Amino acid sequence: MSVDEVIEEYLKDEKIVRAIQDYLVYRRGGVVSLNDVREWLREQLAKHPNARIVKLSRPLLTAAPDHDTPTYWGAYYVNMFADYAERRGFTVVRLNSKQVTKKDFILAVEKNDPIMLSLLGHGSEKVWTGYNNEVIIQVGDEEMAELLKGRIISFLSCLVGAELAPWLVNKGVRTIRAYDEEFIFVIDPSNYPDSYAWYFMDSHFTFDRMMVMGKTAEEAHDIALERWQHYLEDPDVPEVCKPYLLHDMKHDRLFGDPNARIIKPGITVKCYLIDEEGNEEFVGIASPIEDNIYGIEVYVKKPGKYKIRWEADGVSVETGWFTVKAGIQLEPIFPKGGEEVKQRFIAKVKVIR
Repeated sequence: MSVDEVIEEYLKDEKIVRAIQDYLVYRRGGVVSLNDVREWLREQLAKHPNARIVKLSRPLLTAAPDHDTPTYWGAYYVNMFADYAERRGFTVVRLNSKQVTKKDFILAVEKNDPIMLSLLGHGSEKVWTGYNNEVIIQVGDEEMAELLKGRIISFLSCLVGAELAPWLVNKGVRTIRAYDEEFIFVIDPSNYPDSYAWYFMDSHFTFDRMMVMGKTAEEAHDIALERWQHYLEDPDVPEVCKPYLLHDMKHDRLFGDPNARIIKPGITVKCYLIDEEGNEEFVGIASPIEDNIYGIEVYVKKPGKYKIRWEADGVSVETGWFTVKAGIQLEPIFPKGGEEVKQRFIAKVKVIR
């Protein structure tokens, strides 16, 4: 297809048009016409000729293809998150590709009793689907709602935040993070799986990673929203991505108990961040990485001098002051108070703005 044909196809999709209009109003103010949208698309496609806009939503079909672009991209990042959780001591039950059926989903939940589910798939206001768009969770399915009762769910799916998520919470699901509009993201088909898609997937899975780190659902969601905002304002992020970063951020919703938290195995290791002015902030509960080694990612909003205080098994230990610049710093802490070092705590500190 020519550039003009690609643009005209995008202009037929009112959700894409509205996302670009919202972004241009956010950036420029005033009234944004359809021609303004067309010219913006033309400018961005000239700069990023391989960029393509995709959505995790489509009509449900009785016969679906074996494979589609949005879920192919998303599945890579679901497994990246699963790797992350396993490195922090969690057992992760993975349903991949053809395993994501209603039958296998029910069996996996019944057998393993997971506390949190991170779910990718196409969706609508009342439905979440799996492989080949098989309906797995839907409004009105009381048996499924009973199975999911008390759990935490993060949906990477379109529209399920409109009706399905509130209905499930009303039926007893503890907490749900979901989108109440279509989830739109940008890809470069010649550069799987990174490139443009990274900004969207990293923002989405920030919530899941923060839950693994021991944050409450509300804390994890707030940090995810900050991540969306960070990429939206970052001058190094291609502008072709930004209408959809703004759109997805606006429709990223949290339902249910904001204080829900994953209970971790082993000892409880609390981490606090202290700035130069002496302000102390609880930043999460460390996760086990391997035997007697616990780790946590700490996000700070600006470079500066910080120290970390750990609490574990009645022991409180502070680091010395260290300077956090743009990038990452590893800070190992060894609690004292006995002849042997029993635990090692590591904080990986990142600047996000």
